[in-house]
Amino acid sequence: MRNIRFEKLFSPYQLKHIKLKNRIVKSPQTMLYVKEDGYINERMTGFYETLAKGGVGLIITGAITVDSVPSGVNLVGIWDDKFLPGLTEWVQAIHKYACPVIAQLFHMGQGAIPSITGIQGVAASSLNPDEMPFPYYPPPRGASLEEIEQIIEEFITGAVRAQKAGFDGVEVHGANSYFLESFLSCAWNKRKDAYGCTNLKSRSKIVVEIIQGIRKRLGQDYLIGVRINGKEWGTEHGIIPQESQGIAQILEGAGADYISVSGFGYGRH
Repeated sequence: MRNIRFEKLFSPYQLKHIKLKNRIVKSPQTMLYVKEDGYINERMTGFYETLAKGGVGLIITGAITVDSVPSGVNLVGIWDDKFLPGLTEWVQAIHKYACPVIAQLFHMGQGAIPSITGIQGVAASSLNPDEMPFPYYPPPRGASLEEIEQIIEEFITGAVRAQKAGFDGVEVHGANSYFLESFLSCAWNKRKDAYGCTNLKSRSKIVVEIIQGIRKRLGQDYLIGVRINGKEWGTEHGIIPQESQGIAQILEGAGADYISVSGFGYGRH
């Protein structure tokens, strides 16, 4: 007999056009179960298939990179059509158990530590060591307007590939300490242009343009979520809850179907 305390948890839920059999959601978690060059391996497929078989109502994958990364970084790739067969098999393994799955799309940004990836991180702004929220991240370089346009397009084409692979929706990763978060947070964003930290609208502009671009390509029915930091602690000018509420409202107005909220801290401990 089902425990009445969990009656709501095990009841169905409608998320746009997707009907969840229960309200248990596997939140995004980067597993690093990846072959070289960004291809899915059997361990990754088996992990998520087991969750679906166990009865979880919805799976949101760990981070899938829309930007090409060097071999050996161990991130799932979606920046090229060559990944479609493996991504499709991954989705099919989850769908066998009537479990929808959302692809979390991200760009590593300032998280691309040169000693690990071989490339310099890119963020909203160039920072000197004294300005760095993370004391153990090397300073990133600031993105040019041309790069911003390119990365927006990478997110959009990544979403198109996700739909082709059979994912039920996408989640745009604007949290933790990755590229999009560096625009939302004044701890990283020192820009003075339309993408700068002047107000919540300008800080959110890049994510808004990604959402709108995906909507234009995939239509109003495709599910789009966004993950943001609800609060950032351990650094001056980090996001506070009142700001994240305003950002969430802007993203909802741009067409986001749901907002996933994360807390994130900076510092050595």
